[in-house]
Amino acid sequence: MEENSENQGVQLINISADKFVEQLKSGIEEFSCKRIIGNVNVRLPERTGIINFRECVFANELVVHIDEVNSIRFYNSEIKGRFYIESNKEGATVLFDACPSIFSIEAEDLRSSQITIRESLVENKIQFLTCHNASLYIRSSTIKGQISFDAYGLPLKMDQVRISSSECGNLSLSHGLAFERVLLESGTFSSISSHANIKQFQIIGVKNIIDKLLIDSFGSTIEVLVANAEIGTLTLDYEIGKSSFRLLNSKIKSSWNMKYAAPHELHALNLDLQDCSLYFDNTRLSNCVFSNVTWPKDMKLCSIHPENSKEKYASLRESYRQLKKAMLNDGNNFDSLVLYRNEMEAHWALVRHPKSTGLHQSFLFSRIYGVERGLQDWQNKFLLWLGYHVSDHGQSFMRPLFWLFVFHMFFFLIAIAVGYNGFYFTSNLEEWGATADFVGSYLYLLNPVHKLPDTHGGMLIVDFFMRLSSGFFIYHIIRASRKFAKV
Repeated sequence: MEENSENQGVQLINISADKFVEQLKSGIEEFSCKRIIGNVNVRLPERTGIINFRECVFANELVVHIDEVNSIRFYNSEIKGRFYIESNKEGATVLFDACPSIFSIEAEDLRSSQITIRESLVENKIQFLTCHNASLYIRSSTIKGQISFDAYGLPLKMDQVRISSSECGNLSLSHGLAFERVLLESGTFSSISSHANIKQFQIIGVKNIIDKLLIDSFGSTIEVLVANAEIGTLTLDYEIGKSSFRLLNSKIKSSWNMKYAAPHELHALNLDLQDCSLYFDNTRLSNCVFSNVTWPKDMKLCSIHPENSKEKYASLRESYRQLKKAMLNDGNNFDSLVLYRNEMEAHWALVRHPKSTGLHQSFLFSRIYGVERGLQDWQNKFLLWLGYHVSDHGQSFMRPLFWLFVFHMFFFLIAIAVGYNGFYFTSNLEEWGATADFVGSYLYLLNPVHKLPDTHGGMLIVDFFMRLSSGFFIYHIIRASRKFAKV
């Protein structure tokens, strides 16, 4: 053992835990020891100052109780067991700088204190228990376990958490905590779960959140910014509050869940969702703004409700309606048309669902409620069915064009059968003039305002349905061709 009284430092090779505690209580402020054997449980002396541990190796756990010492610093040191610290005083700081291995860090009842980890490795967890106004700073480090802040239901206020350029496991912020700021810069996280009240929550440049990002503010005022990040699963579960969420230049790779959420503001800019499943069940989307978003194919949404259930189709219809309204509010008429089609498909699936009020049910109750209700249900179902198959609810130009020629050919052949204009069926097709007359008459009668020569009653009946069919399909062609008229 070598001792330097001028610097009040000591250099040790091997020492037991008891001897180490004696040296520490003697007032020495700087230690360097190759190996400290045994569990160390020490209450630091009542004095204000700094204690430095340089190139120390703690073979077992290190438990520190702070009364007056305001700073403990570890430089290039190892703690093979857990590091536990508690303090009854304010202003304590702990620094881990270039430490190759720390098993775990546990802090309890810290008040206005700070833990900083720089270029170090934590093999297990970092846990804050019932701390008040404490801060955590991590830079260029690796945290293999979970980083958690637990209040056990107590309404505790924290200062801030800042993690930059680090590889971390799970980050968990529990109920009851109120943070001034949480800033996550660069690096990777296995998952992030927040149930706390956070005034500013910023995730910037985090290239990979492998599992999930869960934010649940329970009506608290919260401002969230996610920028230049890659997220596996994003889950937003919060009630109505003054909450603001901004997603900028980011990608969600697996799924985006917003269940029973009502964000005050949600802005998504330059967001990649093409490989993402979207769950927006029972969520208010009217205040959302989506700009330059790459959506999944056909902007299809998913639902948490069972497949082919009435609840699923009702939820999807409402989600499409609100998302469509958000697009129209932002002047995005192109995407609103796609969402309108999806909304009508969900509504059609809902009304034809066996548990919905339909024709087979309405007639059973028609003696009580009247025949009109049954006819009204049948009419609504028929119009939805017709709108989908004829023009995809006004979105398809080719469908009504196809059905126009098919139905007109059907009625034209009936017209020939009843003797229109001297035409008759024959297998002799050698005369080109007869074929030209056939095609010309077919196209002439395609016009619903054509003039009909004097003919008998049978042809008049066929002509009535021919005009009705042509006018109906031509209307749907015009409707589909003008779907971009508002753009």
